[in-house]
Amino acid sequence: MDQVIYLYIFMIAILIAIYINMVEQKYNNIAADSLFRKIVLISIAMLVVDIGHEYLSGISGTWNMWLMNILSFLVFVLPSFVMISWFKYSFLLIKGELPKKSRTYYLILIPIVVHIVISFLSIFFPLYFYVDVNNIYHRGDLYFLSIILQYFYLVLPIIMVVINRNKLRDDKFFPLVFFTIIPITGGIIQGFYYGLLIILPLVAFSIFVAYIFIQSKLIAIDYLTNLMNKGAFENYINNIKFFDKKKRVLSVSIFDLDGLKNINDNFGHLTGDKILREFSNQLIACFDRNDFIARIGGDEFVVVKYIENINVLDSSLERLENAFEHLNQGTAFPFPINYSFGCNVFKEGKHHSVQELIEEVDRIMYENKGKKTNTRTN
Repeated sequence: MDQVIYLYIFMIAILIAIYINMVEQKYNNIAADSLFRKIVLISIAMLVVDIGHEYLSGISGTWNMWLMNILSFLVFVLPSFVMISWFKYSFLLIKGELPKKSRTYYLILIPIVVHIVISFLSIFFPLYFYVDVNNIYHRGDLYFLSIILQYFYLVLPIIMVVINRNKLRDDKFFPLVFFTIIPITGGIIQGFYYGLLIILPLVAFSIFVAYIFIQSKLIAIDYLTNLMNKGAFENYINNIKFFDKKKRVLSVSIFDLDGLKNINDNFGHLTGDKILREFSNQLIACFDRNDFIARIGGDEFVVVKYIENINVLDSSLERLENAFEHLNQGTAFPFPINYSFGCNVFKEGKHHSVQELIEEVDRIMYENKGKKTNTRTN
C-alpha cells in the first residue's frame, strides 16, 4: 500500500508542477487554459482525497465513520467533474467554442446529476458503497452503474473526434483519443480487480500527456478562430521545403476579408468575430486536413498546401467560392461575405525562397483587392 501512496504523491507533484507552469505561462486560448487548469486542480484533489480515504480505512470511531463516508462520496463525485470538464475541453478544441446551454446540453448533464445524487444517497444506503462497523469501505450493488454514468463523458469526446476526424490536425486527434482510452482501460481493470488502485494515477498520467501534446501547443493557436496564429506560421515557413516526401510542390494562398472594418463599425465587433470564425470554418472544410491554415492578421488568412498539380488547388478554391455563394444566399448574415485572394505555386528558377513566394502571393492578393475597389469606384 505504501508504494501506491508514493505513486499518488509523485503524480500530485507532477500535476502541481503543470498547474504552476500554466499559471506562469500566458496562452492565447483563455477558455481552454481555464478548463485545463480546472481539470488539473480537481485531479489533485482526487488524489489527495483517495490518499486520506486509504489511510482512514479500518480506523474505527463514529467521527471516523462519518469522515470515511464523506471521503467515499468525494471519491465518486470528483472524477465526474474531471470528466465533464474534459468533455467541455474536447468540445472547445474540436468546435472552437464551448457547448451552448441548449436543451441538448442539459440532456447531456443528466448522467452526472444522477451520479451525484446516487453518490450522496450512498452515504445512507448501500448503493455505490457502504462503510461497515470497522470503518472499512465496500462496494455497493450499483458500483458499476457509477462507471457507466461517469464514462459517458469520456465516450462522448471519442465520438466527437471520430465524427470530426477529417477536420482535426494530428496534434489534437491523438491526445484527445489517448486521454480517454487510458482511463477507460484502467477503470475497467480496476472495476473487475477489487483493491487495485490504478485509475487515478492513469488519469493523472493522461493529463500529463495531454498537457505535453495539446496545452503546450495552444500558444500557437489563434484564440478566436482556432487556427494557427502568425507566430506559428512564421515558424512553419522557416522549416518547410519546396517539395514534400511525395514530390508534391508547395503552393501558397492568401485571403483577405473585404470590408471587415465597415462591418465592425456598423454591426459591432461580435458580428465581425462571427464572420472570422465562419471564414475559418469554411477554410478548414474546403481544404485538406494536413494543409497548414493560419490567421496571420486581423482579417488575413493563409493556406500552405502541397499539391500534385494545379487542379488540386483550383478544386479547393472552387469549393470555398461555392460555399460562400451558398452562404450569401441564406440568412445567416444581413450582408454578403466577400473576400479577395491571391495564390501561386513554387516555380524553379523564379522563386528562390519560400518568403519570396509568399510576398508574391501577398502582392497578387492586394492587386485583386484593388481591382474590386476600383470597380466599385467606377
